[in-house]
Amino acid sequence: MIYYEKCLSATKNADKRKEEANCYYMIGIIREKMEDLEEAVVNVNKFLDLIKDSVPLDKKEIGKAHKKLAELNQKLGYDL
Repeated sequence: MIYYEKCLSATKNADKRKEEANCYYMIGIIREKMEDLEEAVVNVNKFLDLIKDSVPLDKKEIGKAHKKLAELNQKLGYDL
């Protein structure tokens, strides 16, 4: 996870929003594996917030993130 946190810092400093978004997604995946589901949800949501402004819009990646978010919410016991 340290790798993605360093990448996140670098992408923020370089104003690379799509790459920053991807770092948040990967950190979310790692948090899920660490069973820190609340933090995983936060990171996937940050991904979605950043990626929505990317050009061209990657609908496949957005769909994948929404699916992951639904899985995380289900694991947390939230009915959607």
